[in-house]
Amino acid sequence: MILAVQSVSSQLADLALYATITALGVSLSFALALVGTVRASEARRAQRMASAVPWSLLALLGYGAFAALAVKGIIVVTQK
Repeated sequence: MILAVQSVSSQLADLALYATITALGVSLSFALALVGTVRASEARRAQRMASAVPWSLLALLGYGAFAALAVKGIIVVTQK
């Protein structure tokens, strides 16, 4: 009985850890995408194209990471 409780508590601790890491990763990637989009848009409006390119790249990387994490999450959920 004690072994079963330890097993379940270990699994719950792993779940909480992985959920926290995943939530932070998804939030961070989407936040970087939004920051990149807003800053690139501001730079383009101010006619600063040299400054807009790195921000646009950050936005693309952020959206790409967000999409990859979303797809990975869907795959994990459907396979369990």
